[in-house]
Amino acid sequence: MNGFDIRGEVNIQRVGLDFEYSDGTRTAPFEVLALRMNGMPVPEEACKTIPQEPVNGPVLGRVNLHWGCEGLPHDGHLHVLWLNQNGEIRTSIIPRVPPAGEDPLEWERRFNQLASSDHIFVAV
Repeated sequence: MNGFDIRGEVNIQRVGLDFEYSDGTRTAPFEVLALRMNGMPVPEEACKTIPQEPVNGPVLGRVNLHWGCEGLPHDGHLHVLWLNQNGEIRTSIIPRVPPAGEDPLEWERRFNQLASSDHIFVAV
């Protein structure tokens, strides 16, 4: 990572893509949302260094990278990116099953809301 600063300016960029197969056919053009910090793509290893805290700020979206979730059932838990009150990026792991003491219906509502948030890609 060589000094990749996870506390920089956070942006979500729309990137237009299409792919060409070995037989020369192409996919239809499509867009993905890419995570950028200080104008640079965020590599996977840098993404894994983002501090984990409970969501307490605006949600940017969710990623399909899995780290820090060893021991959790792979029942569809979410890895969510969000900004704290200082504008610093944070991540949270949101299990599908509510923790003890949480209202199950409220937890399901919030989980579904987060599950429908934008899917963000990180550089690999």
